[in-house]
Amino acid sequence: MSHRITDSQRALLRRMIFHETFSELRDETGLHAGVVRDDLLILLHKGYVEVFLEGGQVSEPVRQMAYDSDHLNLYLFRASHTGLRQIQNR
Repeated sequence: MSHRITDSQRALLRRMIFHETFSELRDETGLHAGVVRDDLLILLHKGYVEVFLEGGQVSEPVRQMAYDSDHLNLYLFRASHTGLRQIQNR
């Protein structure tokens, strides 16, 4: 698995130090919704992002395959320790 990330993925990770919604990520990065969705799914697959149910227990991430990738607006996202290392390396 490649550890290289794109500029748009890096921009998303930089905004996910704290829990962020899909809409907040889209608004804060200025990226199109499709780009945010695709990049989030790649970052999730690489283990660089954790998913939390919006309105749920923020301290407990959702299991990797238990979230609905067609409805990412239902979740909060936060960079994992591995994801934070990716943005520290640059």
